Amino acid sequence: TRRSSDLNTTNPATNDTNENITAHVTTSDSNSDGVKVIYNWFLNGTSIAALNMPFEKVNGTNTDNGWDYSGYGNNGSENGDAAWNATGGYDGNGTYDFDGSGDDYILIDDHASLDITDTITLSAWIKTTDGSAGIIYKDNLAAGTQNGDYALNINNGKIILIINDAVACGNTGPTYNDNAWHLFTGTYDKNAASNQAKCYVDGVLDSQGTLTDAIVSNAFPLYVGIYYSSSYGFTGQIDDVLVLNKSLSIE
Repeated sequence: TRRSSDLNTTNPATNDTNENITAHVTTSDSNSDGVKVIYNWFLNGTSIAALNMPFEKVNGTNTDNGWDYSGYGNNGSENGDAAWNATGGYDGNGTYDFDGSGDDYILIDDHASLDITDTITLSAWIKTTDGSAGIIYKDNLAAGTQNGDYALNINNGKIILIINDAVACGNTGPTYNDNAWHLFTGTYDKNAASNQAKCYVDGVLDSQGTLTDAIVSNAFPLYVGIYYSSSYGFTGQIDDVLVLNKSLSIE
């Protein structure tokens, strides 16, 4: 049950893209159950999220909890041994477990909202001991080759953002396959003057890179928990998956 909510801006007189907007929500539940607040941000009435998948319980069961809150209906389907964990997640409100076998993942069918070309943000909370595995990947998995338009992965324990099969940023910093929760985020803005790609871990800039190509769209699904082949199946937990059609800053 939501008790109250407030939306604050740093300058109500302008309230434009140069201002910071902050949501404050307080909640209560008559049964003392935990309440998860799910945010979806809009720009001029249109969701900037193409995929907003927090993996909380939505249907009264322990299956098919890959629900998309972006408004585009990009709901995911479970494959293989991908299993929803009611008490897992970085906030304890649910997550998906993956066993690394290469046949368990969440599949999201292709949709125009996922065919992003100029600016993008990919983000997910992960907990793993894997050295190298896929987190978010859009391409033809059946091909078994790297032909994806975008991907956020862990590689040798490090964050890595892939745009058009090229390393946009990452693969250089510390390792994070320590079986603890970490927030992986990759952003890309092809029109930025410099450092078009940026990789963040736990809200801190990890690395940045130069790339000016438009993201090549394809008609293939988006996958959570695998990269381009079964060798890169994820082992561990993935939570709060986001794909945005804007390149967010650290602010």
